[in-house]
Amino acid sequence: MKKALVLTVILGGLAFVAYQVIKQVKLLGDYCIDFVGYTIKKLSPQQIIVDIHLSIANKSDIKVKITSYDFNAYVNGVHLGNIKKELAQTVAAKSKSVITVPISFNPGQVLKASIQSSILQQLLISPKQLKVRLQGVISVSNANLITLENIPVDYESTLEEMTRDSSKC
Repeated sequence: MKKALVLTVILGGLAFVAYQVIKQVKLLGDYCIDFVGYTIKKLSPQQIIVDIHLSIANKSDIKVKITSYDFNAYVNGVHLGNIKKELAQTVAAKSKSVITVPISFNPGQVLKASIQSSILQQLLISPKQLKVRLQGVISVSNANLITLENIPVDYESTLEEMTRDSSKC
């Protein structure tokens, strides 16, 4: 009888720990991304470099590190390029951290594509309605105990939405 009680307590404890781990892993996958700003690094006829600053909210009770990201960047559906980066940026439990995504492209090439896709017309008529999209994956880990690789990210916003003082997270 005593052994059965001890076994029940141990199994109950293990079940509780397993439940908590599964709950935290699910919360890690339930992140929120929001635009917080941009910095124009270079503006020339041959190259435009813009740093996009994104806030990533960690809803879990555990501190994690963003270990990498791999994004494709688009403006109104025109592909600007691919951005891959390895990093070790900590996001504390139940908090936010800002990552910087550098986007570099040749405006001449985008102009050729934009003539076909009407980005230029959109820019002249209503620039705030241009849609910026980052689509790809991020990977996170927690002291090598929990690793989530290739968490899908699909962030899309208009320039107008980006410049508003409103948070999605």
